[in-house]
Amino acid sequence: PRVLKFRISRLNKIFGLIVEVRILGGEPLLHPDIKGILEYTREELPFSKIQLVTNGLLLDKMPKEFWRMQEEVIDQLPTELKQIWQLSLNTQ
Repeated sequence: PRVLKFRISRLNKIFGLIVEVRILGGEPLLHPDIKGILEYTREELPFSKIQLVTNGLLLDKMPKEFWRMQEEVIDQLPTELKQIWQLSLNTQ
């Protein structure tokens, strides 16, 4: 995600401390490199709250790596999706 890296870097330089980042639009879980996007965002903005906004339809299809990363990288899934996340952890 070269364009994403450029934009995050630029926003970080312009605004300084970015408090919150929301990853949304269409369905972010459809992006083939959602893992890379989330990891880069956390790396570049270590003090920002990262929120993944999804309708949740693909959460049960996400690999174990996504769920492990969710604990380390994503600060918040919408509240109603936390139950899906917990069920998915229990079944994997």
